[in-house]
Amino acid sequence: MFSRNLTLAFVLVTVLTFMCANMAQAALVTEGLVSYWSFNKASIQEGTVKDVWGENDGNIKGDVKIVEGKYGEALEFDGDEDLVWMPDTESLQIDEAGTIEMWVKIAEIQKYQGLFIKAGAWAGPGYVLRYSSQYQFQGGWEWVDFHQDGELIKGQWSHVAMATDGETAFLYQDGKLIKTHETTVTVDTEPLLLGFTVDVYWKGLIDEVRVYDRNLSENEVNQNMNAEGLGVESSIEKLPLTWGKLKSE
Repeated sequence: MFSRNLTLAFVLVTVLTFMCANMAQAALVTEGLVSYWSFNKASIQEGTVKDVWGENDGNIKGDVKIVEGKYGEALEFDGDEDLVWMPDTESLQIDEAGTIEMWVKIAEIQKYQGLFIKAGAWAGPGYVLRYSSQYQFQGGWEWVDFHQDGELIKGQWSHVAMATDGETAFLYQDGKLIKTHETTVTVDTEPLLLGFTVDVYWKGLIDEVRVYDRNLSENEVNQNMNAEGLGVESSIEKLPLTWGKLKSE
């Protein structure tokens, strides 16, 4: 009995220590964080993608696969009607300021590839971003704000973020500001689609998608790029399983 209690105490201390160490290492910006889809296997069940921070769970459409990601697991899109669908909610309607960021790994350079869209049309209200074979990011709010060079290299991870303060749009690649543009932000009530923009799909991997209700600074974008997610997600999920197993022995 004493031995079992000692083992339980040791496991608890070990897991809590590991969680604290991860929290110290992962300096993820959480102020203004609305939604966070880690795409880790534990957060995906029967085609539902869990929002591990907020309440905007998504649904997988098509033959999306769970594969090794930048951190933990990621989603692999084959460019043929694959996407993740998040229903419209007020928290995803960027109406004044906001940021959307993600890690991407392109599998093939095609004419156009869609990263995300929350708009009914390419040049309508909402926000959108795609990548072209001319090595350009194209998208923004309301109208197409960006036609900006930014090389995505086949088979390599790149961090991409698009933000606005309501008057100016900002585009970042790998933590560096590569474009600004005057913009008009208009709310759209369409769903948020990942891996897609108007008739164009993504071929490659997407990981660590986050939406904020404020304009992240360049330093904060860099901070998130260098963070390894929340860090405690897998530990929290594994703790009840380990504890339950030991208690039953």
